[in-house]
Amino acid sequence: MKLIAVFLVLSMVVLMAEPADGFIGWLIKGAISGTLELFKQLEQLEQQQLEKRGFVRLG
Repeated sequence: MKLIAVFLVLSMVVLMAEPADGFIGWLIKGAISGTLELFKQLEQLEQQQLEKRGFVRLG
């Protein structure tokens, strides 16, 4: 029941958003930038672990 209510509320929010608001574009840009930031952080963590073990990554 809660899932249905959440779905309906979110559907209303999306449908009521004005095209000028760019709500969908804002969500997509946020998701993309968040994913890219996550990959950057994972790469930095991996690099730190390799440096800790004594490996140096070229490039």
